[in-house]
Amino acid sequence: MATTQIGRRSVGKALATLEALAVAPRPVSAGALARSLKLARPTVYRILSSLADHGYVTHDRQRGLYRLSFKLLDLGHQALKGTDLL
Repeated sequence: MATTQIGRRSVGKALATLEALAVAPRPVSAGALARSLKLARPTVYRILSSLADHGYVTHDRQRGLYRLSFKLLDLGHQALKGTDLL
C-alpha cells in the first residue's frame, strides 16, 4: 500500500476520533472510543496520545478519560477571521 494512502487513512482515523469526541456528551475512555469507532484499542491510544501531545484533546489521567480541548475553538476563530460573517 502506498505511503500516501496509509497517511490518508491515519488522518481519517484521527478526524473520526475528534468527531466522536465532539458528539460525546461527556469525557470518554479510549476503550469506549475504540468500540464506537470499530478500531483497535492500541490504535485509538496512539491517536489520542498524538492529539493530546498537540493540544487537541485533554486527558484526565486519574479517570482515564479524554475530551476535546479549547485549541479546536481557537482554530475555528482563526477560520472566522478570514470571513465576512458578522
